[in-house]
Amino acid sequence: MKYQCNRPLVISVFVDGYEDKDHTFRNSSNPLLVYDPTVIFRKSFRCMYSENAKTKSIKGKFPKRLLYKPSITMRKASTMEDLKLKVCMTELQEWKYLKIQKSGIRHKLHILFERSKTKLKVPLKVDPPMCRNSNDFQNCFSWNGELANKIVDDHPLKTFPDEECTSIVKYPIVMTEEPYGVIKTYQPFYSEELKREQNGKKIRLTLNVDIYFNSWCKNYQLCSIFQHIDSTDEFESPVVLINQKGQLHVQLKLRDGKSYANTSPWSVPLNEWVKLELHQANAMTNVTMYHGKNFSDSKNVTVTFHRPVSFLSSDGYFVVGGTLFCKNVDAIVGSAQFCRTKIVKNNYSTKKSSDEEIRIAAHEKTQKILKRAVKIKRKFYESMFAKNRNVSVPYFLQIVNQVKEAREQPQCAADDKPLPKRYNHINKLLQTIPPSIQTSDIIQKLTDEMYKTFLEKMDSADSLQNMSTCISILKQSSQLGHGLSHFMLSVIYKNGIGVEQDLFKARLHLLLGAKTGDRMCLKTLGNNHLQGVAGFPKDPHLAFFYYINSAHKTQKDLLEHSESQAVVNSARLTDEKKMKEQLSEEDDMFHWIKHQATKGVFSAQRNMARLMYWGQQGLQRNLDAAFRYYEEAAQGGDPMAMYDYGIVLLKGHGTEENVERGVRYLKEAATHKNPGALNTLGWYYSTKEVDMDKAREYFEQAEELGSADASYNLGMMHYTGKYGLKRDKKMAFKKFYKAAYGGHVEASLQVSYMFATGVSMLVRPNINSAIAWTLYITDRNPDMGAVIREGLQAYRKQSWSKAILMYLAAADTGFEVAQYNAAFLCEENMNDLVKSNVKEECTWKFWNASASFNQPHPYALNKMGDYYYYGYGGTKDVKKSLRYYSHAAKLGFPQAIFNIACMLEKNENEIQNNSLKELNLPEDVLQNREDTIVYLYRKCSEIGKDETAMPCYLALVRTQTIQLWNKTPFINKVVTFAVLILSTILLFAVQSWRNHRRLMTIRRNVEDTQASEISDVETGEETASETNSMKILQKDGTKTNDLNTGQTGGQS
Repeated sequence: MKYQCNRPLVISVFVDGYEDKDHTFRNSSNPLLVYDPTVIFRKSFRCMYSENAKTKSIKGKFPKRLLYKPSITMRKASTMEDLKLKVCMTELQEWKYLKIQKSGIRHKLHILFERSKTKLKVPLKVDPPMCRNSNDFQNCFSWNGELANKIVDDHPLKTFPDEECTSIVKYPIVMTEEPYGVIKTYQPFYSEELKREQNGKKIRLTLNVDIYFNSWCKNYQLCSIFQHIDSTDEFESPVVLINQKGQLHVQLKLRDGKSYANTSPWSVPLNEWVKLELHQANAMTNVTMYHGKNFSDSKNVTVTFHRPVSFLSSDGYFVVGGTLFCKNVDAIVGSAQFCRTKIVKNNYSTKKSSDEEIRIAAHEKTQKILKRAVKIKRKFYESMFAKNRNVSVPYFLQIVNQVKEAREQPQCAADDKPLPKRYNHINKLLQTIPPSIQTSDIIQKLTDEMYKTFLEKMDSADSLQNMSTCISILKQSSQLGHGLSHFMLSVIYKNGIGVEQDLFKARLHLLLGAKTGDRMCLKTLGNNHLQGVAGFPKDPHLAFFYYINSAHKTQKDLLEHSESQAVVNSARLTDEKKMKEQLSEEDDMFHWIKHQATKGVFSAQRNMARLMYWGQQGLQRNLDAAFRYYEEAAQGGDPMAMYDYGIVLLKGHGTEENVERGVRYLKEAATHKNPGALNTLGWYYSTKEVDMDKAREYFEQAEELGSADASYNLGMMHYTGKYGLKRDKKMAFKKFYKAAYGGHVEASLQVSYMFATGVSMLVRPNINSAIAWTLYITDRNPDMGAVIREGLQAYRKQSWSKAILMYLAAADTGFEVAQYNAAFLCEENMNDLVKSNVKEECTWKFWNASASFNQPHPYALNKMGDYYYYGYGGTKDVKKSLRYYSHAAKLGFPQAIFNIACMLEKNENEIQNNSLKELNLPEDVLQNREDTIVYLYRKCSEIGKDETAMPCYLALVRTQTIQLWNKTPFINKVVTFAVLILSTILLFAVQSWRNHRRLMTIRRNVEDTQASEISDVETGEETASETNSMKILQKDGTKTNDLNTGQTGGQS
């Protein structure tokens, strides 16, 4: 380099270029939008005054990723665009000033280059990665290293792919104003280039959402479409909300640490699909909405902030929908895509909505029209009721009044037409509902009555093939927005019960039911997305979205404690002991417990109270009766009974709320160290008396005694930091986790959410663990308990059609016990209610689902062993069969042990000893196959009950006899065989001789009897006649009078 200075200057030499192919705003004149190239080499030196030009050589040291091809020591080579060598002269004072300043968004060399008046730049060229030379290492590789390097030269190593653009929502989801959306977390970039870009030099974001708004934010000031929450639970960039006027509210955090928001001047339209597109380029935000036919109409707003946006994708989590800080919007989301490194522009003019999106939107419109028509019809019937209460008038006056009213009444609008004939069940029920029911409650009353009618018709159904009436009732109820009716229709269409199987309609009814907030639909959608069945894509994040919303509603249901709900019954239909424990109000056992309770038996009073309060063992909840039994039990002075009684008084379950009396009983129970009472007192002082110190003291005492509720309450104190404790998410998680392991529902919900989002420096995001905790909650849903109770009661009454349908419904949610019972009922197929093809699919689908559970029942494992051994699926697989049998045998199932022993006898050559390692058999037993079989039959006979042990005993005797026979020498076999033959002949001879002796004795007795009868005839005809009469009477078993004494004789 040749240079000359006339005063003290600093010469800066550097090389820069762009490592990406994004040309957006690359050459922009706006400093808030432009981003500088990456500096890969730099050198600065001072230049003093000189009369003559000087020459200086500078050795440029460039990164290896630009010079060499990929190798074992360098996984990825870089390519750079617009690579340039730049040189500039800067005043010495200015250079010193910039040197001491903190590094900002821009590189100091770029600032110097822009300010310099003497500068130049020379373009440079970089070879493609595979056209470069290999790196010459100073030290030699070992032989292994040389071989690995050669392999890398031939086949370049691939890095882990970075999630630059992800589809957070791939399939339509329905959202209501609930606090949980679809959660997505990102790991830090693997690529060094992307890491450098996001360290503050370049921000490029794209958010595309396909959404259908049912309403704007109704119950809150703002509702959420998209959120980014950081690790400290603060809003990060970007956040997209909607207000009550339908305007978009876009909020961003800038580099100064402050958040700024902008509201769109236009509102999003309702009841039509729109496409929202957000582009973020450093400080500029561009929001575009596409709507109308084929999305041909658009509206746009662009905002440039005074500083670039702060953004780090690996910090916190992203949510499509709501969080605990801002609730969901009431909408249907068709798809959502987020790009964290680039701006992506889509062509919406050619994009069409999916069939599910179209049908859901159409149903929403139809439902609104029908509800309005029902309310109009209701007013008409109310007027009819009012007229019927008046004094009757002559017929001609009635006609005159009707004509007059018809002229005065305004014409119906297009949407207010009378109900068509296809809504006959709605019309019929509308006429029976009394006027005391308010118009606002008429829809709920109608749907409840129709669903009740459906259950009654299922009680008397003798076939699952003739379901037209039941399906008609469910359709009309579902069109009024009844979630459980949607769920039952989805079960019917999915399994082809009475109709042709239609998975599209099944999916549609599930989505529509979830829109109403139905717990069963939400849980089933979660299961379908988790398994990837019934046409739903396999997506654990969507599964978690439905599961956690179902869990949230389950938690609220358990707190409300409605009498229409029931505890989920886990009885298996093959478990005779459990089935005998099931009760109904007509059973003798129930009446016996009730009788003991009325007599004052303390244990019976507590049992009756809990049976009635929780609806356990198949019973219907009855809070009034439960309160009476709790009151009687509390008089006995038992701490647990007093705690239960105090709780129902505080909550007002079955009685009016009486806080003072409830606290008195709780304090009495707390003196006996009852953990539940201590925790409830802590809750009372934290909410009613607002004495946090005393509340915490009670909570800590209860936690020491093992109260899960107290651990949860302490966790909330740490999580909120409001009650004198510093906010500590780590300690809160530990308390929640402890409470969740104790069975606490709310704590399980918190643990699930924290596993999904992660806890900084403690818990990494784990969607599978999050799903597992939500499953624990949703498996306790009272609505599912009510469905299972219907199925169990129908099974006990031998109403097979209803039992199969109800257990199929519960099984579709993924509940393992219901899947087990559904498989059993389909396999039994009483009265041939299920078609043969549906039977096979139902049976083995649910046996497989039950056997795939993390804690499977051995009966289901044994069934799956049968499935593969006998080849019910079309292919016989002995190895798979043995695995299932071995798992069941390991759990102590005697029938599986018997099956393995039979397999070893029949398939001796196909089964190797290493396949039997799961059984943990002794080594000496495994050495000989016959000893293995005998050992298994003996083990089966030892652990089996009377019925299950008998085949094992017989097989053991047979096997040991054969084994003994095979070990006996030939001469011994001949002698044994001869002895057996002679013994048999002798036995037959002795038996023949004994039979001959017996026959001769009988003959002599007969002759003696005949001789005596002849002598009796000679003595007199009259005596013989009387004797014969008495014999005949005695032979007939009648009573006779003694001729001599006149007394009654005994019966023969």
